[in-house]
Amino acid sequence: MVKHLLPYLEQIVSNRYAEPFVGGGSVALAMAERFPSVLLAINDADQDVACFWRVICGPPPLFDKLCSLLEESRAPTDDPKHRFVFWEDVRATEPKDDAARAFRFVFLNKTTFGGQVDASPIGGWQQNGWKGSRDRTVMCQYSVDNIVAQAKEARQLLAGRTTVYNLDFRDFLDAVEAQSLYVDPPYFPGQKNKLYRVMMTVADHECLAERLHDYPQPWVLSYDDCPEVRNLYSWAACAELSAHYSSAPAKTNWKHQIELIITPTPIDIMPEPTPRTQRKTRFVPTPEPEATPEPGAPPEPESAPEAEPPTSEEAHTSPAGAVLPPVRVIVHRRRRAQAEDVAKSLIAPAYVAWMAIEDGCLVASTFSSTEDEAQGKAEPGASIRQFKLTIVPK
Repeated sequence: MVKHLLPYLEQIVSNRYAEPFVGGGSVALAMAERFPSVLLAINDADQDVACFWRVICGPPPLFDKLCSLLEESRAPTDDPKHRFVFWEDVRATEPKDDAARAFRFVFLNKTTFGGQVDASPIGGWQQNGWKGSRDRTVMCQYSVDNIVAQAKEARQLLAGRTTVYNLDFRDFLDAVEAQSLYVDPPYFPGQKNKLYRVMMTVADHECLAERLHDYPQPWVLSYDDCPEVRNLYSWAACAELSAHYSSAPAKTNWKHQIELIITPTPIDIMPEPTPRTQRKTRFVPTPEPEATPEPGAPPEPESAPEAEPPTSEEAHTSPAGAVLPPVRVIVHRRRRAQAEDVAKSLIAPAYVAWMAIEDGCLVASTFSSTEDEAQGKAEPGASIRQFKLTIVPK
């Protein structure tokens, strides 16, 4: 979702950026990384959420205490029953300070169903969540190393330029008026209400629409699609975005739904090509039309074709002698480094004039021999059955 929102936010961001419903903060972190000089103001009406971000952005001793509590919470034993007892103790303990409250929030967020702090633990109350050899018990997704690393990365992005609030959205909009906004409110009543502990009534959603209608600075709003939201923002520009969600720990049972991206005026966004569209792309050279000479005009002398010099000192001996124009060979594989090695192996060195690695792709110029060799498919061996190549102009 974040990658679809950024093109909209990039067009409205000013030197001050604000979010009245920060939640997990994925958009705020992306904006902080993309715009390192922008000042941020983030807010959440949920006290625990606001406390977590206040500790992330707060004084070093407070943040260090959070990291210490996280380090102390490593799984005490491999026994699921003992882990569940530890989980119950954390859940029942009333935090004494902001660091303890932030720890309790992130611990429960990582150990409950769907990340909902007030929900049941992963694996259920009976802790019988084992599936074969796969752990589906309460702390199966709780990685202290990952959480601490993410917290430090978030602090590096936000500390020193972020103000954290714990206010109702009305008061927050008054406090940060005349700043560019990203607004991601809780669901409209009747839609997944259990995901939020601080909900909004129909009157609250109507008030938000009225406030945004009169807001002096540009904003971007995201909502789950429903008739009530479309009616509230009939005066604004709505773009549809197809999304898939799953709240299951194993990320199964994916559900399809439509998200609305709403702005006060239309924003034209050029969609970026995806790997799927790139896989379907095939380079077909378009023949240039032959010029028709005028009657009685002398024939033009033929000019010798310009030879493209190789860009590598290790040019091989050509079987056919002619060097083809550079091509970019894109190997579709998740691990980029392995993809580069495989791409090199798929092109026989005897037919390569020069090659270079650029952005995880192999850019090469080959000698003309057979059609397969010119397309980078000479002697592919068994690997060609596991990898698809697409040849496009450089």
